[in-house]
Amino acid sequence: MQWVRRNPGRTVWLALALGATACASVFRQPEVRLEGVRLGGIGLRGASLVARLHITNPNSYGLETRSLSYDLELQDPDSAQKWVRLTQGTVDQTIEVGGDSQTVVEIPFEFRYSELGPAISSLMERGTFRYRVSGKVAVARPLSRTVPYRKTGEIKLDGL
Repeated sequence: MQWVRRNPGRTVWLALALGATACASVFRQPEVRLEGVRLGGIGLRGASLVARLHITNPNSYGLETRSLSYDLELQDPDSAQKWVRLTQGTVDQTIEVGGDSQTVVEIPFEFRYSELGPAISSLMERGTFRYRVSGKVAVARPLSRTVPYRKTGEIKLDGL
């Protein structure tokens, strides 16, 4: 008890540290998945697409992000082991997802056909492609942390 009376500031910091530890132990990682991709426009040298990322917050409290990074790759149709980067970047905007809730974020991006190599044939001929998306969500609230995500799947390009 003497320690508490002499060091009230330390008591506050200790309580905050214990509270942060308790919150961190019950934090469940949000799920980020590629919901779909639609055609934004087609040009002679490239195209623009809009990717829809679906974010689910399994926690009972709301989350707020500072940014979301992404790296979107397409599988080379001639080799299951080879992936071709379509785009990468960071969305620097606040995204709020309520407790036990979900939201969709649309990310527009452009690419040049020459950057895709053989993967473009699958995309343009069949309108489908195998993708791999990964990145990090910078959570700002309730606790500052970076949450990685990674997903592989197949998607149909809407609008072709």
